[in-house]
Parts: sequence; C-alpha cells; structure tokens
Amino acid sequence: MFGKASLIAVCLLASAAQAGPRVVLSQSGATVEFVHDAGGWGVRIAGPDAPVLTQSQPARIEMFAAPQTIRRLGAAYTSIRRVGNAIDARASILEHGRVLFRFDDVWSIDGNVISVKRHVRVARNAPGGFGSSLRFAIDPSVTWNDAKFLAPGVLYGDPTNDGERSPGGTLNYAAHRLMMREDILPAPLFAIAFANGTSVAMLDPAPRGNTTEADTTLAAPVVTDARLQFGAMGATQDNHGPIELGFLFPGAVTMYPYGSGPVAEPNWVRRYHPIAKGVDHHYELRFRFGRNETFPDLTRDAWRWAWETLQPPILPLDVNLVRRVLIDHLEAQAATIDGRTGIPFVLSTVSDKLQCAPPAFRSSNP
Repeated sequence: MFGKASLIAVCLLASAAQAGPRVVLSQSGATVEFVHDAGGWGVRIAGPDAPVLTQSQPARIEMFAAPQTIRRLGAAYTSIRRVGNAIDARASILEHGRVLFRFDDVWSIDGNVISVKRHVRVARNAPGGFGSSLRFAIDPSVTWNDAKFLAPGVLYGDPTNDGERSPGGTLNYAAHRLMMREDILPAPLFAIAFANGTSVAMLDPAPRGNTTEADTTLAAPVVTDARLQFGAMGATQDNHGPIELGFLFPGAVTMYPYGSGPVAEPNWVRRYHPIAKGVDHHYELRFRFGRNETFPDLTRDAWRWAWETLQPPILPLDVNLVRRVLIDHLEAQAATIDGRTGIPFVLSTVSDKLQCAPPAFRSSNP
C-alpha cells in the first residue's frame, strides 16, 4: 500500500513492550522517529535538509466546560508496534485516574510524504466538549520572519495586501497566529517554506466539512456537536517559542470583527465534540517535504500534490438554472435609496453603515 517493502527501511531498535531509545520509519529521506524517554514515546519528523519537527506529547486534547473553562491535556504514546510497513502508536489521556480518551495513530511513509491516521475514542461520559490536535514544534533556529506561509486562496507569503482582518491578513500575521478552518480553503492545505529552499506542506487528504446551522451562522462563540467534521490548520508562535505547525479538530479559530472602527481583540470561535461514551472522531494528515524549491515552486508543487491526492470530480451543472438562481439572488438584495436602485456592498456608500457582519461575541479565554 505504501510502496515496495524493499524500498522502506524500518529500524526497530526496541519493541513496544521494552522501553527502548527509538524507532525509526524512513524512506526517500523523509523520516518519522519515535523517541522514548521517562514520559513515553514522542515524535520527531523531518525531510531531507528540512528543519526538524518535534512533539513530546502527540496526543493532545482541549476540553471545554461552562462557564468558559478550558483545559488542555497532553500525553506521550504509551505503546508502539510495527504493523506491516507502518507504525501503530497508542496513547491514553486520564481524568481523575481513569481513562477518558484513547488515541490510535497509524504512521506510514510513501516517498517524501508522511501520513498519520488518527482515531480518538471517548471512554466514558463527562460534561462539556473536546477537540484533539496534532501540533509540531519547528526547530527553534527558524524564526517567524525566516519562514513564508502558503494557504491556498488566503495567503501567499506576503500578507500586506490580504486585508487587515482577514484570516491571512496583517493582524493575524503580526500576532503570529495563522489558523484557518479548512472549509474556507479551496484545498485543505497549509505549507511553510524555509530559507534554505526546503519546505513542509500539510494536507487533509479526505476532508468532510459537515457542519450545522449554529456553526455557519456564528450564532454562538462555542458550539458542541458531534456532527461537526471540519478542522483548522496553520502555524502559530507563542511568547517567542518555536513556530508550531498544527491541525485542530473540530476547527477552532480567532476572528477579528469586521467594520470601520478601531481594531479590537479577536473573537474566539470554538468548536467541540461532546464528551460522551461511544463518540469518536478521526482524521488523516499528510506531510510533504520539498527541497530546492523557491516559494513559487512550492506553490505550484504543493497545489499539484493536493490536486493529485484529492482528485476533485468534475460535476456537470445546469448553467441556465445557476444563472436564474444568481439573478434571483441579486434581485432580492437590491435596495432603492433616494430613487436610486443598486446592489448594496458590505459597507453602505450612503450611510457608512455596515450591511452585514458576524455577531460581536467575545470569549475571555485565549
């Protein structure tokens, strides 16, 4: 499934039953290394000549309970075992001495692409909601300004002309917080180019995007619903620590309120699954490592990789029906002011009144 066995070098220096120093899964220069210490098994991944990505606690949970109580828990893998040409890594997160979440991550490599398939199961009922994440710290020698970021349709390196308050705009860039819901992207892809010509691109190869009316209308800052099936991806950097490349599921992001007034603090839009026995969630991430790439090269190569992976179907459309629906929609939006009829823009050209904007909700917890 992941290439010929003869092309894969899998070095098991210790078994899962015996605490050993490391387990390495590699091919064509891309490497996943499981490193054992007193806390359990952490992960170290890299491509040829690329900065190393590390995570000592791959199993990470954010729990939310009213009123506005947020807890973040993490755990190292407690066991790893070889399954064919892949590594099955497992972890548990305990609450009050009892298992609450079980993680099952399957890691594999195909050429210069590393894949992890994650399955999280809820072991028992608890109040509130939860989301899981997979985050990797990039080598601390890489600074925010050393890197260039790619988010299709949202950010292409320089945020200057992307709008002050947009997801890939200057405010989020200056805050070192570029996290975007995958359902706003034409492809669920986020990539980082490094100064030495290497790059890493993260892709969700099987996006679903299921949502609810409460989520899409932004009617509340927090929604807990098992039907939510979208993630958020991007890069962040906190308090001059390392840059982190990560994926949150379900997706949680911050939004700056739109308008012509002074810039306010961003609003958190948090999404969770219920902590109920039998609820589980799953997703897959793939990491492509490039080398000898300029930023335009990365844009082209990552896009083509995403297209070949996702293989979006060509869907026939009834063009006449689409034309009729769009015309009806425009007609319904038309407004007449002082005898002049036109289609309103976001900001009224007559009154400076904001015509449409998300609700101004706030969350006091970062």
